[in-house]
Parts: sequence; C-alpha cells; structure tokens
Amino acid sequence: MLSGYPPFNGNDENDIMKAVEKGAFTFDSFEWENVSFEAKSFIKRLLDYSPDSRYSAEQALNDPWIKYGSTKTEVDRKVSTNVFANLKKFRVLIILNLGCK
Repeated sequence: MLSGYPPFNGNDENDIMKAVEKGAFTFDSFEWENVSFEAKSFIKRLLDYSPDSRYSAEQALNDPWIKYGSTKTEVDRKVSTNVFANLKKFRVLIILNLGCK
C-alpha cells in the first residue's frame, strides 16, 4: 500500500510465484522514492526469506515504524490511485483462485 503495487510482481502468476520463491523484491522504482527508510526496513523484515530471521507478529507490532508511525502527512495521488487499482486486481485474483463470487 505504500508504493501502489505488491512486493512480488511479474507478468503473470508464474512469474510472481517465482519471485516469491526466490524472495526477490526491490525498492528501486520511483514509487518508493518518498517512502521512509523505516517503512522500507519494516517491509524487509516482514518479507525476509528466512523464517528464523523474519519478523514474528509480535516483533512486527513492536517495530518503531508501527509504534510511532510515519512523519509524512501528504498523500501522493498517483501512488494512491495505483494502490486502489492494484487492490482491485488482487481481489479479483483471490476470488478466481478461491472460486468465490
């Protein structure tokens, strides 16, 4: 939700699953330019490939970024639009994969 797209991306579901399996993600695109170091650090810890070093739920809830929040008060309209568009796509994928209506 911070950048407007999911952390693991690809051209199709196969590409996405390969990226997930590798634990491959970056913050290189322009959408991440205004996201704080603390937010990126939090996300890295949540998505750490190794279960032993990945954040637990308790650790995540106690992360400084979660506890004390972000200092940024402005919302980027383009990123917000991307967030909502991607959430809609994600919802459709979930519905298709679960066979729900």
